[in-house]
Amino acid sequence: MIGRVKPFVALAALTLLAACTNTFRSDVTAFHELPGNLTAKTVAISPMNPENADSLEYAQYARAIADEMAAYGFRVANNANPDLIVLFDVGISEGREKVRAFNNGGFYSPFYGGFGGFGRFGAFGRFGGFGRFGGFGCFRCFGGFGGFGGFGGPSVYVRTVYPSILRMEIREPDGSVIFEARAQSELRKNNLPEAVPFLARTIMADFPGENGTTRRVKVEKYPEQS
Repeated sequence: MIGRVKPFVALAALTLLAACTNTFRSDVTAFHELPGNLTAKTVAISPMNPENADSLEYAQYARAIADEMAAYGFRVANNANPDLIVLFDVGISEGREKVRAFNNGGFYSPFYGGFGGFGRFGAFGRFGGFGRFGGFGCFRCFGGFGGFGGFGGPSVYVRTVYPSILRMEIREPDGSVIFEARAQSELRKNNLPEAVPFLARTIMADFPGENGTTRRVKVEKYPEQS
């Protein structure tokens, strides 16, 4: 039975949701051994899985990655001899329910439903799967005792999320890996093409990023015009 949501809790939840609608968040992990003259290089961008080389979808993803790399002086090579090779792969998992709870004082406390990890993605599958991430949204709300029904307990919010991932490598022409990264996020809808440009943007934010760490990166989806 769906209980009544406490008004002040619902208002807080809606305010938080509205504040996050223009923000894309992902967890970015990067490893790199970059030469000092890395900027202003030409690149060739292609999928890790050769079977996707002729895919129009992956061509769109490659353009999105190129757009983000251009801000750091990288440009797509117009010949067969690029300075660097960029490989990428993407994936999205089936929807999973995420549960959030606010206690009767309006404070947030998380508890989650489970999420499955990703399998391997092409040659870049050595990274493990990932678990749970932040973000907030409300599709179904429950109030009350023990989380459902009654009074005095936390108000519980449940929504469906779609774990997504972008993996990326930068290699020298001889095959040496100088940069590898993954960006992982939870989407509110099953729309990977819409998410990939923002996943690429979070990977390239403050490129190359701190080596060997995972950081939460937030970017604006639609920057305000000045």
